[in-house]
Amino acid sequence: MMRAPRPLARLSRFWREESGALASLEFVLVFPVMFVFFFVGMEHGLMVTRQVLLERSLDLTVRELRLGRVPSPDHDLLKRMICDRTPLIDDCTTALMLELRPISTQTWNLPAPTATCVDRDATVQPTTTLDLGLANDMMLIRACAMFDPVFPFNVQRGYVPVTANGDYPIVATSAFVNEPD
Repeated sequence: MMRAPRPLARLSRFWREESGALASLEFVLVFPVMFVFFFVGMEHGLMVTRQVLLERSLDLTVRELRLGRVPSPDHDLLKRMICDRTPLIDDCTTALMLELRPISTQTWNLPAPTATCVDRDATVQPTTTLDLGLANDMMLIRACAMFDPVFPFNVQRGYVPVTANGDYPIVATSAFVNEPD
């Protein structure tokens, strides 16, 4: 019977040892990795939940708008309607920006693919279009809300667009046709 070479025998004895040193070593190596996975998962889950809630509240508001149930809509009223239906947006009225514009069905000129979002560092916010259009106009509405990450060490920065101060935007878009009068 062949005996294991000396370094392998020491390694084999180390793995069979039950003094707790190996468990401590495993914990020290595995715990930080699992900790990061846990928090990245929580952050991503919260981000997706906020996205779904913003999409749903925008859809409910658009339904009311499309059916003509919103008398004389303006930016603040539409923003308030969306914010009332979205529970996980902190300070919604200052974090949310809306854009509403008609889309020409002749040329199909669409707005820029990136939505205009609130700039928390600026004292004057960027302007957006809020054009209610006419009867039978194809309308595009976008809502952009800015969020602070829950955890300061946001590992998702490579996958999620993040502003210079660490906020990330969530954009919801919907299209509808204005009902005729």
